[in-house]
Amino acid sequence: MSKEEREALVRQSRSLLAPSDCCSDKGYEERLRVCNSCEGLLPSETCGYCGCFVHIRALKKDASCPYPGENKWSGLS
Repeated sequence: MSKEEREALVRQSRSLLAPSDCCSDKGYEERLRVCNSCEGLLPSETCGYCGCFVHIRALKKDASCPYPGENKWSGLS
């Protein structure tokens, strides 16, 4: 998936969520930073621990990191 396609998918996904269900833009970027440094991130930009597309999971305010034994997103907005 190209960067442009991914960004379009994220925009579309964000538009389908209620604003109150989305994390802040800062929180989204922080979550992706954590994912990008994780050994569980696959080249397809999916999580090796749960199979989600991390760019979509990171949008949802109530989502958590599925890293075994630790929520690496804990404390992020």
